[in-house]
Amino acid sequence: MAILTVAEYDHAEEEAICLLPNKVVEAFQPFAFAKTGYPFRISRDSALLKYVDVLHELRFETIFSNMLGGGLTTKEFDLLKRLTTLVCNFSEIQFGQKSLAISALLRQFCTLRHIQYLCGNEHPSIFEFGPGSGYLGALLMLEGYPYAATDVAQAFYLYQNRLWDYITGKMNVNFSEWGSQTGQKELKNLLPGDVTHIPWWEFVKFNQVTLPTFGIVICNSALCEMSRFSLKFSLIISKMLLRMEAMNSQLPIKAFVVEGWGAEWTNSIGSVGNTFNSLGYYQAFADHLITVFLPEKNDEQSTIIQQSIINGRQAFEPLKTVGIDEVNQFYTELIGSKDHLNADEKFIKFIGEIV
Repeated sequence: MAILTVAEYDHAEEEAICLLPNKVVEAFQPFAFAKTGYPFRISRDSALLKYVDVLHELRFETIFSNMLGGGLTTKEFDLLKRLTTLVCNFSEIQFGQKSLAISALLRQFCTLRHIQYLCGNEHPSIFEFGPGSGYLGALLMLEGYPYAATDVAQAFYLYQNRLWDYITGKMNVNFSEWGSQTGQKELKNLLPGDVTHIPWWEFVKFNQVTLPTFGIVICNSALCEMSRFSLKFSLIISKMLLRMEAMNSQLPIKAFVVEGWGAEWTNSIGSVGNTFNSLGYYQAFADHLITVFLPEKNDEQSTIIQQSIINGRQAFEPLKTVGIDEVNQFYTELIGSKDHLNADEKFIKFIGEIV
């Protein structure tokens, strides 16, 4: 597929905005980025280099120790090396320099682990809101999960699109086809490792079409940053995506998974929880690492979720034999330098701030 350019994205978005209701356009904006001044739009392709490893600056050691329990399994380390190398090569081809994806990529293993705890050997289709730099999606593709996602931030959408196209060799739907029946058809026919990338102005029409079902819906570090209207719309659509169909999947549960709530710029964590409750969701599991909602109360499925996570964590514990030094050594060998900090991290470290 031809590379999606900044101009093509901007033209399609402008055309869509001309036709969408004002309240829809207002709702589906990156509110938190706009409020803080974080750049979420670019005007030239080369600027995408700045999105290789973002939003988790200087958190590598914390993520490794607190979120991943101080170690990776050998299988996880192989997967980390595979994706990190792909990103490094992608960066060199696209932007003319090797770049490391460290913290933004590493953190996604927390969610990946919990998906594996919940799903076992099954590989259900997964839908994600606001994938950031796209590394959870990339991990899921490499692991054979059918995957779809949407994002409201132009720069992140473009980075995701380029990266996923590089990794998979194809996008499931051509960007220009989303306004046609082709896009809807392909979303319903996701195969293992497939990716369907949905522009936000097409996602807002999901209440007007017949949707496929998904096994898992994910939104990490973004729910508190959505507008109240987009949050509610997204959760209503998610219930539709998570509806049970007897012949659709052998997965015993359908779940909405949250790893991190995002900055409380537009919603508090409590208000987000209240929105879940008001729409009939049921919180089946929650701790400092992960929160899992069912689309409706089901005691049997709640028990399955709780036991799956507890048992999965216990089984993983003795397998986490790869330590932080071994991971750092891999990074050093990949780029030929012991300096792994990106430009954002060097700036933050210079001024002595903690993020």
